[in-house]
Parts: sequence; structure tokens; C-alpha cells
Amino acid sequence: MEVTSLMLTYRCNKSCVYCPIEKKDEDMNFDVAKKIIDFLNNNSSEKKIIKFFGGEPLLRYDLIKKCIEYAGHDFFYQIVTNGKLLTKKMLNFFLDYEIDLAVSFDFESKNDFETINMFGNDKFFLTVNLLIRPLDVHGLYDNFKKFINYGVERFNFLPANYTVLWREKDLQIFKNQFFKISKLYWRKKSKGHNIFFKGFEEYEEERIKNSPLASHNLFFDTDGCAYASDAVLLLEKKQRSKYKILKPPYHNFVFSNNCIHDLSLDLKRHWGEKVIQSNEMLKQYLDDANKLIKI
Repeated sequence: MEVTSLMLTYRCNKSCVYCPIEKKDEDMNFDVAKKIIDFLNNNSSEKKIIKFFGGEPLLRYDLIKKCIEYAGHDFFYQIVTNGKLLTKKMLNFFLDYEIDLAVSFDFESKNDFETINMFGNDKFFLTVNLLIRPLDVHGLYDNFKKFINYGVERFNFLPANYTVLWREKDLQIFKNQFFKISKLYWRKKSKGHNIFFKGFEEYEEERIKNSPLASHNLFFDTDGCAYASDAVLLLEKKQRSKYKILKPPYHNFVFSNNCIHDLSLDLKRHWGEKVIQSNEMLKQYLDDANKLIKI
């Protein structure tokens, strides 16, 4: 199913050192969002996923609510959030539309699990994004186990990349931690727990192995301009223009697979070969982790 990302704001209520996205006072307005929704409705017969992105998208809960009420049940919805601004009122609205909330947790925030508890018996709509850095990868298993004990069953493992360098010893710790996770995973599975790891499903296996640094998914920036991939967020704004494939009023849609290839090359040039090489090693370790879950 196709995913279209909407960049609602570049503002954020946190300042994570590993986040590569530029923070600035720039938001999408509802007129732009409405035009994007109309464009998506008019150019596809399939039901699409709209992903609300940031910055911190809950800073624009007002815009999220307007978009969903305007588009209705013609779309599925996802929200990627750090969860710090989530209220019970927001959550009830999201649950009414069966929205998938991907809540990101890092290991330095000392989370008290208030956000998790807020979901009550509706944790099916919660995906925990586990943000992993080399300096705290040794705690991956213990943190995963805590979330399991709180009743979470849907996970996305997100090793910090581009902004950090993964060394061989860090990757070996990652592999050992994931071996412990896989053992717990199978114990829980044998007892009827339906644990789900995003990115480890069989239909995604070839994509994980073969994808370039950038992969195709339609991304709309705050000004309404569309790009071939949300990986443009890893580049400075002046570098993005050549990957623009659409702008209001959304005529003359142009896309080429060469665009993704060129974007991958630009990412390599922008972030440097050492970081890219560590990311390639990280992909291999993720593939090894994938095999542990498939055994």
C-alpha cells in the first residue's frame, strides 16, 4: 500500500542530537493540505496511507484533525510522534479513525510509560519506535522487555544513522542484543502473543536487502511541493530542488527511477563515505537480525 508523507511542521518540542532534520519555524497550512488530499483522491483508485510527519506533528494537532475530518475514511492514517504532547482527548479522536500511532522512544528520556498506559486496551494501534544509538545499544534487550511487559506488541527498530558512526564492536553488541530479543520473541509467540516487527515481514525482505539509501515514497513539504522520497529531508533545502517532482497546482507529474539513484548518490556525498559504510554494515546486521526472527 502506498504511503504519502505530509511534513506538517519543522518545529519540535525536543532537540535530539541524533535527529538529522533541520528545526525551524515553518508549518504547512490547511489550504495546502487540502489540495494535497484532493490530488491524492483524484489520482489513485487505491486506498492510500497518509503519514503525518515532522518535526513533531502533534504541535499541529489542529491541522491533523482538520485533514482527517476533511478526508474522512478514504485514507488510512499514520502519525510519527515522540508522544510527549499526546493527550487522552487526542488519542480518543485518533482511535475513532483507527489511526496507527508510531511513538518514538530513546533510552535517555527515562520514559515513565505514561504514554503507553494511556492506550489502555487499544495498544493494537500503537507502534513503538525504538531509537537505538551506539552508546546505548547495550540496553536494547532490557528496554524491549520493558515494553513487552507493558503489553506492547508492535515494534519498529530504528538505529540512529547518518548522524552517528557505527563501529564494528557496536554492531556486534547490536547483534548479541537482538539474539536475546529473538529468543524472547519466540517464547512469547509460543504462548500466543502476536508480536509484530515492522520491516521484518516476509514481503519486505527483498526491499530491505536491495533498497538504495533512498527509496520511493511521495513526500509533501510544508509548502506543498512534492518530492520522490522523504530522504530529501537528509539534504539541505537548496540541494532538494532537483528532486522536486510536483508543485501546486499539481500538474505535470514527473517521476523517474533515476531520481532515487541520484538522490542516493547525493546522500553519500553529503554525509561522507565513513558514515555510509557504517550504515551499509548496519543494514547487514539488520538483515542478520531478520533471519533470527524467521528461523
